[in-house]
Amino acid sequence: MLALVAGIVASCTPAASRATTSTTTSSSTTSTTLPPSTSTSSTSTTTTTTTIPQSFQVAPTATFNVSEPDATTETPQCSTTPGRFFQVEVRYPVLAGDSQAHPGAPYPVIVFAHGFAVTPDTYVELLDAWVQAGFVVVAPIFPDENAYMVDKYGGPSSPAANCLEHDELNEPGDIPATLDELGALAKKGSHSPLSGLVDMKRIGLAGQSDGGNVMAALAFDSAQYKAQLAALPTRPRAVAILSGQAMPGTTVPYTASSASPPLLMVQSNADTCNLPGTATTLYGYLQADPTRWFVELLGAQHLPPYTGGDPSHFAVVAKVTTEFFELELGWRSQGLTASSVSAAGTSPNIAQVYTTTVPSIPNPQTVYC
Repeated sequence: MLALVAGIVASCTPAASRATTSTTTSSSTTSTTLPPSTSTSSTSTTTTTTTIPQSFQVAPTATFNVSEPDATTETPQCSTTPGRFFQVEVRYPVLAGDSQAHPGAPYPVIVFAHGFAVTPDTYVELLDAWVQAGFVVVAPIFPDENAYMVDKYGGPSSPAANCLEHDELNEPGDIPATLDELGALAKKGSHSPLSGLVDMKRIGLAGQSDGGNVMAALAFDSAQYKAQLAALPTRPRAVAILSGQAMPGTTVPYTASSASPPLLMVQSNADTCNLPGTATTLYGYLQADPTRWFVELLGAQHLPPYTGGDPSHFAVVAKVTTEFFELELGWRSQGLTASSVSAAGTSPNIAQVYTTTVPSIPNPQTVYC
């Protein structure tokens, strides 16, 4: 069901990135993107060059609804009920000063999965950084794990909390359902603000905490979520797992191959909620993935590096994730290499990067969220 509603909040904070250009040469209209090109013809041609800005503005958030009548939802009493229904937030780029201008469109997509007892808005600083770089960011509000539902039933420490969190096992199926609805809205002539703006062939996945677990299971648990991965409109071209692990209750070890999407994992060595050992174990499962990075944050907590509450670690997270998606989704990627991503994730006393090596990081002695 496609109930598109005009949304909320626009952000105008600029983010540093590379400016690029695209060139369209027409007699019959053809389009060439990055880098700019010229054409020679015996007939007269008209060449129009579009400059992609260094930073976009974030449009007011749009929303749409997703209904999955054949799926199930966990109840606060740890039973299941038929059907799933949830809202999805969409953040997308516009040109500063002209909300109808979308230079360089269509834009690659990042689907973001939030963690337990929060919402996508918790991560607004990070999601907006991606939009400012030119990505469409699509974020479902999961029906059980969102902050409103958890608070309704007594908060994260309530008896119902474990039942609500257990619904993460259903959430990998929400991702293809979300992208199906997005694809319909993105079609030209759909009369949606998203019409013509979304490149459904360039999709990246990202998630934090339980949301990272969801994206890891979807991308790499072929035993349990093969059908959900196959239901995506196109195979993901990049996966970022932020303080996540192999989802409890799923089939381990997860598997990767030479055909697996490039992987970026980010994990703090001081995280008392998602313990470092769980993240390194997951990274160890996926050593067959030929393109991978593990960014170890030094001394950070579980959530603040992804919300802006910890500015020094957040700056590394925003930079390394942006450059990872730019490189792997082929967006403004001139001059970017695997070494660029490693450099973006490295900062003295803040973060360090591993690639082929599985890091050995001791767990904190205290465990709490």
